[in-house]
Amino acid sequence: MINNKKILAITLARGGSKTVKKKNIADICDKSLLQYTTDEVNKSKYIDRYIVSTDDDEIINICKKLDVAWFKRSAKYASDTAKSSDAVIEIVNTISEEYHYIIEAMCTNPLKTVEDIDGCIEKLDSTNADSVVSVVRLWDHHPSRVKYIEDDILKDFYPEP
Repeated sequence: MINNKKILAITLARGGSKTVKKKNIADICDKSLLQYTTDEVNKSKYIDRYIVSTDDDEIINICKKLDVAWFKRSAKYASDTAKSSDAVIEIVNTISEEYHYIIEAMCTNPLKTVEDIDGCIEKLDSTNADSVVSVVRLWDHHPSRVKYIEDDILKDFYPEP
């Protein structure tokens, strides 16, 4: 909780992947991508509840071993074409509690820290923004990825027409 506002964190971890099979539970230096995320989210001083959303029984078993709450995502929201926002909304519409902020902690970024997570929450709360996203410096400079910050807003350098 931050300033009396409840926070729900969600990690979307589906079992299917086109390029890297089972990427969310791939082992990197003796930990899965999922565990890197769960370890950091569980350190947050603000998050009131944390849920991993998955369609995969192996991921559910890992959640059980890590003592992390899980939500069995419906097949409708676990396809290659499903939007992550729809999978998040499925959870929000299913649980009975209400939250002021919903945080999506993506497990495909194993280098995020609790300081990154709590920093985003603090930024979201202090600015009353609709959303906050974390970014890092980019080295490949592909035009579709280049962005800049103006007046605390992330903008595309080459906006879509």
